[in-house]
Amino acid sequence: MTQTTETDVLVVGAGPAGMLAALVLARQGIKTQIFDEEWRTTGRSYALALHPSTLALLAELGLDRDLVAHGQRVERIGIHVGHRREHTLELSQLGGDFPFVLVLPQQALEDALEAELEKTGVNVHWSHRGDDLVLGSEGCRATIDKLSKQSGGYGVAASNWLVEKSFGIQARYVVGTDGYRSTVRRALGGEFPEVQPADVFAVFEYASAGEPRHDMTLVVDDAKTSVLWPLPNERHRWSFQIDDDAFQERRRKSRLAMQVGAESYPHLTPEYLRELVRERAPWYEAPIGNLAWSVEVRFERRLTTTFGGGHAYLAGDAGHMAAPVGVQSMNAGLAEAHTLATRLGGVIHRTASYATLDAYAAEQLSTWKQLLASPNLPKVGEDAPPWAKEHARRLLGAIPASGNELAPLLGKLGLSL
Repeated sequence: MTQTTETDVLVVGAGPAGMLAALVLARQGIKTQIFDEEWRTTGRSYALALHPSTLALLAELGLDRDLVAHGQRVERIGIHVGHRREHTLELSQLGGDFPFVLVLPQQALEDALEAELEKTGVNVHWSHRGDDLVLGSEGCRATIDKLSKQSGGYGVAASNWLVEKSFGIQARYVVGTDGYRSTVRRALGGEFPEVQPADVFAVFEYASAGEPRHDMTLVVDDAKTSVLWPLPNERHRWSFQIDDDAFQERRRKSRLAMQVGAESYPHLTPEYLRELVRERAPWYEAPIGNLAWSVEVRFERRLTTTFGGGHAYLAGDAGHMAAPVGVQSMNAGLAEAHTLATRLGGVIHRTASYATLDAYAAEQLSTWKQLLASPNLPKVGEDAPPWAKEHARRLLGAIPASGNELAPLLGKLGLSL
């Protein structure tokens, strides 16, 4: 180790939550450094929708205008049970400045956050891996490895990431927004158990010319959920929950090859997409054009045993992983990052007490225990239609809403928190 640097806050993980936390901190005049093991912002991601409350938060930061201009508005949520459309939720009923969900690639959000962060003088340190994080009574110390790519190979090209150099960093606080394998969560001693069974989804993104759609379509049938999202630039995305065993069998039989990153998904062909549409959504009549990409994803539902304490705290997927359909985990993670960074700024500037940080950790753990682990939510009212009663648990995780906007939308279905 050749050097040690100091900072007020070390942010580990530069996804949307991490960059938003760093931005809020930097705008408060807090000395901040942010590191991520990846070499750039995400390429393709399942997360694609910003809830109304998230858009309001981004508007406070001055980031809403360009994002809204380049995204696709979703103004309604159509709920199908099997082949029958049972209900339509009008997001305009929420009121406010953003009575819609905005659909756009996660990379667009990350690029906007990174550009705004650079204006504050804070640059994301890509290809930097946090290691050996030690928490103490006065702060934390971490070893940071700067990674570099070494390419080589004979006949077949290959790339390896090597440690170019290592250095130390001393911080008063650390924010863990480093996802599933969170280094910060491990340093806190937090566990990350599954609280509900995982789901497997086959995801297809494709061209589909025609009239622009302004509704998300949710399909629940038997034990499976499917969702159709309209995307910008005349594209659609279908996500079909599939049986894990069926996927593995189809994968073994296929001889084709479709590559996404390091993974091969040979069975996720246009023919399989059309088969799923005929089976789950025969009412869908839009043309299915060229398949842009497809991927099989296993979504786990996990919840940390602690959101932090002392000088280290978690936000986003480092603390929770939720059902994917309603994109609740990312949107809630952005709200968490904003709250945590604001309270850290108050503590560092001595305008707020440490108790606000302890309250943050307790609040998040309580909220996610309700959403993920409580068998009694949502509550089903006497006026709930039979289909909503039957599928109440899955509807809770499938409505694209978070914060104070989730309850009124569930209320339209006779459900409550």
